[in-house]
Amino acid sequence: MTTTPAADSLTTRTIQAAQWRAVGAIVNVVSQLVVGVLLARALIPADFGLAALAYVVLGFAQLLGGLGLGDAVVQREELTDRHIRTAFTSTVVVGVAMAAATAAAAPVCAAVVSDARVASVLAVMSVGIAIRGSAVVAEALLRRRLDFKCQFLIDTGSYLGGYGGVALTLALQRYGVWSLVWGGIAQTLIASIAQFAVVRHPTRPLLASRELHDLFGFGLGSAVSGCVNYVALNGDYFVIGRWMGAVNLGLYTRAYGLMNLPHTYAARIVSLVMFPAFARVQGDAARLRHGYLLLTRFVAMVAAPGMATLGIVAPHIIRSLYGPQWAGAVAPLQILCVAGYFRAVYHLGGIVVRSVGRVYGEMWLQVIYACAIIGGALVGSRYGISGVAVAVSLAIVFMYVATGRLVLRLTGIPWGVYLSVQLGALVTASTTCGFAVAARLLLERRQESSATITFIVVAAAAIPWTVGLLWTLGEPGFEPLRVLLPSFAVSLAGKLRARQPGGWSARTAKGSVIVERRETIREIRAFSKCRNERLRLPAFLAHYRRLGVNRFFIVDNESSDGSYEYLARQEDVRVHRTAQRFSEARGGTDWMNAMLDEFGVGSWCVTADIDELLVFPGSEEASLRTFIEYCDHNGYEALSCLLLDLYPERLSACRYHSGDDLLEAAPFYDAGPYRKSPTDLCPGVVIRGGVRERVFYAGLRSRRAGARAWDALLEQLAHRSFMFRDASALRARRQRDPPCLTKVPVIRWDRESKYLSSHWITPKVLAPDTGILLHFKLLQDFHERAVTEAARGEHYEGASEYRRYAERLASDPDLELVYEGSVRFKGTSQLVGLGLMHDSAGWVATRNERRLRATQE
Repeated sequence: MTTTPAADSLTTRTIQAAQWRAVGAIVNVVSQLVVGVLLARALIPADFGLAALAYVVLGFAQLLGGLGLGDAVVQREELTDRHIRTAFTSTVVVGVAMAAATAAAAPVCAAVVSDARVASVLAVMSVGIAIRGSAVVAEALLRRRLDFKCQFLIDTGSYLGGYGGVALTLALQRYGVWSLVWGGIAQTLIASIAQFAVVRHPTRPLLASRELHDLFGFGLGSAVSGCVNYVALNGDYFVIGRWMGAVNLGLYTRAYGLMNLPHTYAARIVSLVMFPAFARVQGDAARLRHGYLLLTRFVAMVAAPGMATLGIVAPHIIRSLYGPQWAGAVAPLQILCVAGYFRAVYHLGGIVVRSVGRVYGEMWLQVIYACAIIGGALVGSRYGISGVAVAVSLAIVFMYVATGRLVLRLTGIPWGVYLSVQLGALVTASTTCGFAVAARLLLERRQESSATITFIVVAAAAIPWTVGLLWTLGEPGFEPLRVLLPSFAVSLAGKLRARQPGGWSARTAKGSVIVERRETIREIRAFSKCRNERLRLPAFLAHYRRLGVNRFFIVDNESSDGSYEYLARQEDVRVHRTAQRFSEARGGTDWMNAMLDEFGVGSWCVTADIDELLVFPGSEEASLRTFIEYCDHNGYEALSCLLLDLYPERLSACRYHSGDDLLEAAPFYDAGPYRKSPTDLCPGVVIRGGVRERVFYAGLRSRRAGARAWDALLEQLAHRSFMFRDASALRARRQRDPPCLTKVPVIRWDRESKYLSSHWITPKVLAPDTGILLHFKLLQDFHERAVTEAARGEHYEGASEYRRYAERLASDPDLELVYEGSVRFKGTSQLVGLGLMHDSAGWVATRNERRLRATQE
C-alpha cells in the first residue's frame, strides 16, 4: 500500500487554450492579410522599408527592456506575489530607461543604417518600449493561466482598433511612413491597458534580491537567447536596408512576411500554449517526448503543403493582392517558401528546450544562426534580394538540423522516429504540388486573371491538403483535437485511417514507435475513486476479486467515514489520497487518467465507481481474464456498458449492511424503456432511461417531441462548440437532462488512451458484446448523500442532479421505487434476453469451447 497525491492533468486546459489561440490565429491572419493589402495599395515599398529599419532597432530594445522576465514568470513552478512585484518593477524601470536610451541614440542608429529619416521615426516609436514594459508581467500571467480567450480578445481588438484603424486612416490621408508608426503605438497602448486591466496583479514596487535571483536565473538566459534570435531574424533586414536601400527592404519584408504569415501564428499558438504546458511536465520525460512528436507531426502537415502551395501561386497572389509595384517580391517569396517548412518545424524544438530550462544551449545555437544570417546576407546581397533569400534559407536549414539534434538529445528520441513523423507531411506536400501546378498551368493557358488563378489553385491544393490533415488527426493521440471537429470531419478521419490488421497494433511509447502483439496479458488492474464509500467497499473489492482483478488503484478524496483506513489495510490495494476538489479534476476524470497513465499502460484495466459492479455475458461462469483473451485474439480494445440502476422497493425500507450481498438489498431494475441516440464520441451512443429518469425526471417523458429535439440541439451546441460551453442559458437547459448511462469500463490502456469524461473515451475498437455496470447508488444512505453532495456542489453543473434528488426525497421520504415495469435481477442471461446486453456469436463460441475443454479434462 502506498499513498501519494493524484497527478493533475493539463490536457483539457491546454486544448481549451489552443482552441482560443486557434480562433485568434485565424482572425489575426485574416486581419493582417486584409490590413496589409490595404496598406500596400495606399503606401509605397519605401515606406514599409523605412518602418522595417526602425523596427529592427526598436524590437531589439523591447527585448532588452523585458529582460526575459515574462518567460521566467511563465516557467517558474512556484510563483509568489513578491516574484510578480519584483518582475513588474524591473520591467517598468528598464522599459522607461530603454525608451529614453533608444530616443537618444536615434541619430546614431540612423547613421548606422545610412538613412537620416530613421532618426525621427525611431525617436517617436521608442515610446512603445515604455508602454510595453508596463504590461510584460500581465501578459505573462495570462499565458501562465492559459487564459488565451482574454488574450485573443485583446490581440484582436488592439490590432483592428489600434494598428488597423489608425494606420489605415492616416495612410488614406497620405501620411506615408507615419501611418505605420502611429498605428504601431496605438496597438501597443490598447493591448497593454487591456492586459493590465484584466489581470490586475500586485503593482507595489519591490526589488528583492532573492526574487531577482530566482527570475533572472531563467529570465536572463531567455532574454539573451531572445536577443540573439532577434538579431538572427532581423539581420537580413539590416543588411538589405543598409546596403540595398529602403525600397528593396520593403519588397523583401513583404515577401518574408507573406511566407511567414500562415505559420507565424500557428507557431505562436504552439509556443504560447505549449510552453507553459511543457514547463509543467518538464519532469515527465515520456509525456514530453510524446507531446513533442505529436506537435511535430501536426505542424509538419500544416506547413509543408502550405509552403508548397504558396510558392507555386506566388506570382499571382502578389499581383492580385498587392498590385504590380510589388512584383519584385515574387522571386524571394518563392525561395523563402522552401525554407518555411524547416522554420516551422525547428521552432517546436526551441519550445521544448526553453520549457525544460535549457535556454543557454539554445542561445549558442542562436549565436551561430545570427552569424550565418548576417554573413550569408552580406554575401547574397551581391545577387540582389533573391541572393539574400537563398542565404537565409540555408541558415534556416542549418537551424533545423542543429535544433533537432539538441532537442532529440534532451528527449531521447531517435532521429529515425523524428523524421518518420514528418514523412506523411512531405508525401502530402508532393501531392499538393501536383494539384497546384496542374491547376496553374491550365488556367494560365486560358489567360485567366491573377485573382482567379490564385483562388482556383488554392482550392485545388486544398483537396489533398485536407485529406492529409484528416489522415493525421485520425491517428491515436489526436483525439482531443478530433472531438472539436464537425461530425462529418470526424467520420471522414476515421474512414481514412486504416487500422493495422489482425492482432497487431502500432503505438508510440517512450519516444519510439513500437509494434506489440496483443497476446501477452499482464495483471488485470482496477481503478476507482472514493469518497465516504465504507458501506460499499467490501462488496466492491470482493466482486472484482472474483472476476479476476489482480490489483486495485484507488484515489481517496478526503473520506471521513473510515474508507481510507479500510483500503490502506488491503494488501492488493494501492490507495492515493488527494485534497483536490472533485470539480477541479473534472469529476475525477483527471485522477483516473493520471493513475492509468502511471500504472495501467500495457494492461487491461477496469474503471468503475465503488457503487458499480461489472457483469458481462456469461460472467457467472467465465472469468474476466477469459473475456480479455477473447478480446485480444480478435483485436478488440474496449467493452462498452450500460449503467443499470438497481434499487429496493423503498429507500426507507432498505437495510443493507457492509459486506452483505448488494443484490439482496437492491434486487430490482427497470427493464425499459432506454433511449439511444448517436454521438461522435466513443462508444458512439448516448443511453438514457431507467429508474432515476422515471422517478426524478418524470416530466421529461411527457414533453413534446419538438421540445426534446430543441433540448438535443442545445446539448450538441454546448458540447461541440467550446465557445458556448460556459453559456449560462445553455447550461440551464442542459440541467434538464437525466443521467447518461453510457460507460466504457474495460479497456486495454496505452499512452494514447484518455477518458474525456466518465462516459466518453478516446476512440477504441469496441467488442461487439456489451456489458452492464450494476449500479447500487439507491441504498438507505442515498437521501443523506444527495443532500451532502448538493451542498458541496462539486458534481456536474454544480450538482444540479443531486439537488433534484434531495428536493424529491425531502418531499417524499418514503418514496416507492418499484412499479409494474420493475424486474428482479436473475443473471446475465436475463439481461441478454431483455436486450440490455449483447452476447455475440464469437463470445458464445469461445465460452462453449472452454466448457468443452474443461469437460474433456
